[in-house]
Amino acid sequence: MKENVLTSPNLDGAIFIDNLNKYWADAILQFPWEHVAWSLDGVHMLAHSPTSEGLIEEMNRLGIVDYVSDYLVPEGFCVGGPFLLEGTHEAVREPAT
Repeated sequence: MKENVLTSPNLDGAIFIDNLNKYWADAILQFPWEHVAWSLDGVHMLAHSPTSEGLIEEMNRLGIVDYVSDYLVPEGFCVGGPFLLEGTHEAVREPAT
């Protein structure tokens, strides 16, 4: 099965992860449960939205085509179907968008 993965010659995974690790904690505090777009070097959050569709629309509006998308799930949560499983294994509904 072939995966549909977009690759960019400008994306260096090691640099992206190193940089993202510096900014991710602040981002999760500011925009929990949001879809975000990161620059290819992981230094800048380019946009955010409660929905993936909204993020795509914003990136199209900005005219930016090369970015890495992410969904900011707060630490201690695991996304599993329509529910989020907290560290205590309690089922918690995802916040309405």
